[in-house]
Order: sequence, then C-alpha cells, then structure tokens
Amino acid sequence: MKDGGPAFPARVLSGRHIEVIDGRNVSVNDYEPAEGMSLRDWFAGRALSAQYAQCDTDPDKTAKWAFQIADSMLAKREKG
Repeated sequence: MKDGGPAFPARVLSGRHIEVIDGRNVSVNDYEPAEGMSLRDWFAGRALSAQYAQCDTDPDKTAKWAFQIADSMLAKREKG
C-alpha cells in the first residue's frame, strides 16, 4: 500500500562531538535523516480530528473511516 512518503521529512541532531581542526577544538553536530510519520498517517489523523468533532467516537469505526479518507486523499493527490 502506498503511504505517500514522509509527511515531515527532516534531519535531526543525532549527537555532538568535538573535533580538533588546526589545533582548535571545534564542536561538530551530526545529523541523520528522520522521516517521521507517513503522509497517509497525517491525513488519517486530520480526518480523525474532524470525525471526533462530529462526536462519533466508536474507535473501530472511526479508525477505518479515517484511513479510508486518507487513502482517498492519496489517490486524488496521485492523479493531480
């Protein structure tokens, strides 16, 4: 199943170390990619907030509905 890729791709600080460059101590930050949630998960979460605003809080029904909305949004997005 296509998930739309990462919703908020970013590079996060994974650590800090000190290197000696030209006789000086220099702080160097290491970054690594962090994909986070998928675009499908983001769309489903947004749909969930709308559903709960309508006061239908059956968890199984709501989760199924939210991912149906997310899948429809992804399909529409692919078509352009």
